[in-house]
Amino acid sequence: VCLPYWQGGRSDFALVVRSAMDPLAIAPALRTAIHGLDRELVVPRPLTLEDVVDASVRQRRFQMALVLAFAMAALLLAAIGVYGVVSQSVMQRTKEIGIRLALGAPRASLWMTVARHGLTPVVAGLLAGMAGAVAATRSIAGLLFGVPSTDPVTYSAVAGVLLLAGLLACWLPARRAARIDPLEALRQE
Repeated sequence: VCLPYWQGGRSDFALVVRSAMDPLAIAPALRTAIHGLDRELVVPRPLTLEDVVDASVRQRRFQMALVLAFAMAALLLAAIGVYGVVSQSVMQRTKEIGIRLALGAPRASLWMTVARHGLTPVVAGLLAGMAGAVAATRSIAGLLFGVPSTDPVTYSAVAGVLLLAGLLACWLPARRAARIDPLEALRQE
């Protein structure tokens, strides 16, 4: 649709040009051609289509960067929380570990027992959290740009970080408890 500029009732206009050449390289020639038709017409600064698209999504990208920063902080706090809770539950079992060592239990079976008891709530929490996240994707789908709402890489990364925190929380205290003398572990309580 071509409307005369003076009848449009608008003070802005856009001229879209498709070219095989660099768009900014042909801008002076276009400006000269437009001024040849009307010297009083103000020709704005030329923009590429990429510039226009970037300007239109700039605020959304900032919002998503802010959401990402808060999500990373939440993931860090969750990992610290998982580590603290699981580590505390393993440390409370120091006496049990000492008794098992005193009775001749191999250290590998101690690690498996500690890991099974320590990681069970972590895995249950991960499964519940993933189910909740998948259920909540409809509410955030409009905020995502260029990423599907059920991105398997993101889900895997988050689960991996929290599972790693749980593994470390089981392994480090269990290793400490397994290294101490069984009699010393029994005397702690």
